[in-house]
Amino acid sequence: MRGRMESDMRFCDKIDNYKEQILAAENYIWKNPEPGYREHKTNAYLLKIFRDLGYEVTEAEGITGFFATLARDPHFLFLRSLIP
Repeated sequence: MRGRMESDMRFCDKIDNYKEQILAAENYIWKNPEPGYREHKTNAYLLKIFRDLGYEVTEAEGITGFFATLARDPHFLFLRSLIP
């Protein structure tokens, strides 16, 4: 159980390190609503953020969206959820 708690703390520390950027992205998305599967502005905004952070980005074909890989920190996972 101790390993799990240490892992959770490291995850929380990483979130804290990017708190302002996470809140800015949330604010941007809130102020720029787009219909589902047509989130072109949001997609471009987030693509730039992930690329600027050094992620390798693979864009989806035919729809908005992407997945990102950060080779220097393979144990950290960032998930973005789309809620219709």
